[in-house]
Amino acid sequence: MVRAANLVYVLVGVVATGLAALRAYHVRAERAAWWCLTGSLFLLSLGNVLWHLLYLGPEEPPYPSWADGPWTVYYLPTYAGIALLIRARLRGVPRAVALDGLVSALGMAALIVGLLLGPILIESQAAPLRILVNVAYPIGDLMLLALCVATLTLIRGRPGRAWIVLIAGLSANAVADTTYLFQAATGAYTNGGPLDLLWTVGMACVGLAAWQTPPTAVDHVSGRRGHAVPAVFTIAAIGLLAYGALASEMPVVAVGLAVATVLLTAARVALVVREVRNLSENQRLAESDELTGLLNRRGLWLRLETALGAVHSGTTVLSLMLLDLNRFKEVNDTLGHHAGDELLKEVAHRLRICLPHTTLARLGGDEFVALLECGPGEAFIEAGRVRAELDRPIELDGVTTHTQASVGIACSPEHAVRRGDLLRHADVAMYRAKQRDTGVELYAADGDGNSRQRLALVAELRPALADSNQIQLHYQPQVDLDSGRVMSVEALVRWQHPEHGLLKPDQFLELAEQHALMHDLTLAVIERALRQQRAWRRAGIELKVAVNVSAADLLDTDFPAQIAAQLKRHQSSANALQLELTESTVMREPGRVLDTLAQLSELGVALSLDDFGTGYSSLALLKRLPVQELKIDRSFVMDLLSDRDDAVIVRSTVELGRSLGLRVVAEGVETVEHLDRLHYFGCHLAQGYLISRPLPAVKVAAWLHDHQASAFATQPRPGTSTAAPTSAARVLEPLLEVAGIITDGVPLPEIFAALSQRLQALVPHDDLVVYGLDPSDNTLSAVHANKHWVPETSRERFPADEGITGAALREGRMRNIPRSDLDPNSVRVQGTEEEAEALVSRPMAAYGQPLGVLNVYRSGNWVPFSNQEATIIERFAAVASLALRRKATA
Repeated sequence: MVRAANLVYVLVGVVATGLAALRAYHVRAERAAWWCLTGSLFLLSLGNVLWHLLYLGPEEPPYPSWADGPWTVYYLPTYAGIALLIRARLRGVPRAVALDGLVSALGMAALIVGLLLGPILIESQAAPLRILVNVAYPIGDLMLLALCVATLTLIRGRPGRAWIVLIAGLSANAVADTTYLFQAATGAYTNGGPLDLLWTVGMACVGLAAWQTPPTAVDHVSGRRGHAVPAVFTIAAIGLLAYGALASEMPVVAVGLAVATVLLTAARVALVVREVRNLSENQRLAESDELTGLLNRRGLWLRLETALGAVHSGTTVLSLMLLDLNRFKEVNDTLGHHAGDELLKEVAHRLRICLPHTTLARLGGDEFVALLECGPGEAFIEAGRVRAELDRPIELDGVTTHTQASVGIACSPEHAVRRGDLLRHADVAMYRAKQRDTGVELYAADGDGNSRQRLALVAELRPALADSNQIQLHYQPQVDLDSGRVMSVEALVRWQHPEHGLLKPDQFLELAEQHALMHDLTLAVIERALRQQRAWRRAGIELKVAVNVSAADLLDTDFPAQIAAQLKRHQSSANALQLELTESTVMREPGRVLDTLAQLSELGVALSLDDFGTGYSSLALLKRLPVQELKIDRSFVMDLLSDRDDAVIVRSTVELGRSLGLRVVAEGVETVEHLDRLHYFGCHLAQGYLISRPLPAVKVAAWLHDHQASAFATQPRPGTSTAAPTSAARVLEPLLEVAGIITDGVPLPEIFAALSQRLQALVPHDDLVVYGLDPSDNTLSAVHANKHWVPETSRERFPADEGITGAALREGRMRNIPRSDLDPNSVRVQGTEEEAEALVSRPMAAYGQPLGVLNVYRSGNWVPFSNQEATIIERFAAVASLALRRKATA
């Protein structure tokens, strides 16, 4: 019976060894560990075979025996195999974790040796070799068990089935060896008894563990459970030392193990202190900007979360100030990145000075953030202080420069309650400050191009482009100022939104441009405009249609071909379509845009430069553009009658257009007075609410019929002529009348009144004053004519040889003088203190005889005489001189 039990034990060991060897040979994962475990099982099996062959007889076997050799050596490859398995199970085990495992193992060994093996070792009088063998078995098994327990603790009890079976086998061996030690010390051990069965189970478990599904490798996870086991064993080791000091019977081995446990624990504590210090420093570095020392985005995110928590509780309000440096790239490109870094550090330093108790952060690049516990009013004040501080000179690499920031402010809870929203809203406000060049802007939802409502509108615009019921066109007529005829209409897009009603261009064009829909929208507008033009043509209405185009259109190389295809599809001539572009559109990429315009011009499409004067207004560029028309922006036309500068700009633009052979159109005409003035200036076409508001296509035909029958289309404007200002007949007729009215017996004041009336026809405006020489007393006579051409005579005496008059006489040439060059005391209107606005002074002479000076000046809020008007006045004065000379010699 004993022999059979030992044979089973031997066979189980051999099978377990074979299983471990097969696992190591066929499976690559953890191969080295299982080769070590195969070796340990082989040593156990070898000891079993030696025991079975040499000591299974009735004689008492020697102790230690030959079988104890491989049984004790078995622990070495087992330690190695378990260590390799632990390394494969836990990737990147830090030193602190290794110390925890060692403290646990030494603490457990100290307890076992001190409490369980101590009495045996103290009382045993056996030979040293026998004592060493007795102690080697339980200590070896307990060390393995302690290592396994420490590993289970560190991986938080998720070992996998392979580890569970393996630890069960090692535990069975440990229990069997410890029990054997006690039985051998008391002589109670019997060969083939239950203890041998426990060894058999232990070997079988190790063999079975080889073919369990290997666990997934995990990273080390620290926590309370990971620190609990070494802490318990450390306390136990200290207690063991205290017990030994009181009892005075503690084995030296147990004392050594306990002391080693305490020393390792002290080392572990020192390591923890160092790791905590490093962790704190790493956390600070992780939340700080390396260059400036301010918080980085991560640090700001954490502080912002805390600040918003206070906002949610209602204890404070928060303002987030986002600063972006203007022209920072210029500093980098000009002085180098080193200078740029120095500038960023100086900005951070000044922010700390200006906002000493404020959370400051650098988001990256040249963007900085300040968190202020205040409302928008105080935030605006602080932003002003910051901008003033940054505006102070900064010296970089020997160059003194100034920096300035654009600041956007968003407040919580007013504008946002979440971190991301608050920062994004401040970013929107900052870019608004850049665009408007205002320096500081507070977030406003209507200026947020990425608000939920606007994004929803973009999503709805895409399908609307293909829906003719949504994308609609209204048409505004353009009238010829000479004939009163309607020459063309401008197509203006509208969006008939299903929910929001009729939307005007300013409510969705910016969205279309931001989201790359502008080109598709332009093509849809041109398609509808040409379709409507064909319908009008079939009804006998010939109208040129003007459509606005964008930079996206002119930068698209396929645009000319797309226009040609649409013209062909709708059987429209190219010159019946006019495309309007702005100066800023051209300046996006002048080379590419000019190529596209050249192709469109070759097709015969008419081109118009819209909003002239509001963009770059480059004459060199205008010369290169193949346009046939200039459109004066409404901003100049609206104040034409009251703003001298606007009047000069409008008149100069008209003259420029005429000189270049371009048609000139004025937008924003709202009163008859505007129309008359534009007509006098020589403007060709007018467009505005005076003529018509933009009309739906169905109302255009009826409006055209009413317009053709109206007096507006058939009568010239009051005080103007249908001819251009430079018409020869328009100049000659009043000059001939001047020669006829100067006859004998007519007093000079009446002559000057007549001169004033005739000159009014040539140079019409509100107030005109004509001065002429009075031969009787060598003074000048003033005659005033109001805008209704009803003469009012008054006499204002001036010395003929002083002031502007004297200068003109001395120099013998005409002088055209704007108000800025006038001496306020030289000329007054009708003896009042009202100063002249502009003056033309022309010496009068005939047959070499000086007759005096003809002074013509404007009063009231008006503009200088143009060169053309001065020329007319000079001719007028020449004719008047001849007539006066005949009168003087009669």
